[in-house]
Amino acid sequence: MTDSSQHSTCILVVLSFALLRAASAKVMHCTICLLLPSHVINQRRLCHFLAMPVALQCLQSQMPKFGDIITAHHAGARCASTLDTRPAAFQLGTNYDMQVLGALVLPHGIELLYNPNTSNPATHALQAAGAEAAQILQTLSPDLILLLTPHGIRHGNNYVLYTHTSAHGVLPSSNEVQATINIDMESTKQLMQHLAAAGQPVVSLEQTDPAATPSEAAGPLNLSWAEIIPWSVLHNPNIPAMIVSLPPPHGNRRGMVNDLTNMGNLLAQFLEQPNAPGTLILVSADLAHTHWANGPYGVSMAAQLFDDAMQAWVQTGCRSELLERAASYMDIAKTCGFMGSTILHGLLTKLEGQQGHCLTAWQGHVSAYAHPTYFGMMVAHWLPRQPKQQVEGQKKQKDSDLVWNS
Repeated sequence: MTDSSQHSTCILVVLSFALLRAASAKVMHCTICLLLPSHVINQRRLCHFLAMPVALQCLQSQMPKFGDIITAHHAGARCASTLDTRPAAFQLGTNYDMQVLGALVLPHGIELLYNPNTSNPATHALQAAGAEAAQILQTLSPDLILLLTPHGIRHGNNYVLYTHTSAHGVLPSSNEVQATINIDMESTKQLMQHLAAAGQPVVSLEQTDPAATPSEAAGPLNLSWAEIIPWSVLHNPNIPAMIVSLPPPHGNRRGMVNDLTNMGNLLAQFLEQPNAPGTLILVSADLAHTHWANGPYGVSMAAQLFDDAMQAWVQTGCRSELLERAASYMDIAKTCGFMGSTILHGLLTKLEGQQGHCLTAWQGHVSAYAHPTYFGMMVAHWLPRQPKQQVEGQKKQKDSDLVWNS
């Protein structure tokens, strides 16, 4: 943006705030988007524009009072969205009597484990949030973990389910960081049948190399950094897991979103069957990969806008933040976390039993967010707001015809 265009933008913003203040204090501040040129903000949303550092700088320099107001909104409200409002009843350790106990969203940047750049304090916040995630896992004490990974072993546009007894991996950058996951073979095979019967493109993976010798085939499957790092953050839990490797983004965006939410619906059906084990969902996900000009994907203003939308989705539970706002930036922002997050939203929506705009039975919380490197990282979790008995009373229908083979 040139100096002249920055100056024009400042004038427009300041005038807009002045007009808004004179008109009515009750008018929503996002309405000043109408006064801004379309090239300034994507989709003419002020909350997106306010994420731009130039907007904050020009407001604070031209009208400090308004700049302070906007800084407060930028740090918290995200255009009137209420963040971090966990109710008093929202406490770990409560017996919710649900098969799906909760969900964790963990990045797979090495900064989650140690500091490659010790001068960056953002990594400390990420690591503290990772420790909190490990505590949540310990408190919930699940019988099973469903791990969704964007960088697992791929097979075209299919979902790949790991059907070997175990998987193991060592982080190339540090031999001390490694993970071993014991796979729940029986549950995975049942899930495979469930998804295949519903027409999902799924394949099973029994060994990494089809040409492996019998002794090699008996060894564990290979894990990538996207599974090793989150699992290591959780202190390599000795809990059986089902691993689902996600296909790459494909097709048109609307069709892909529908496919992903449907996948989440099917996973919810399977996990909430009678006698199903208590399950924790673990989504391995990084955010935008275009924060740094010297990064492998270059820099884009869409990076922060995408990351802001993802945080707003967790904090509000509103589908538009994820499936519309974040989705509109995903191609430019270059992210690997959108697919797993969309599956998770479909899963939680199905568990809730009603198709409202925002989740009401599940409360999300962002424990930490930063981009100490070229990609954004968010540590977040979802937990139920209320006991299952109350949720069941709100459901329009149940999937009682599915029975877990215990």
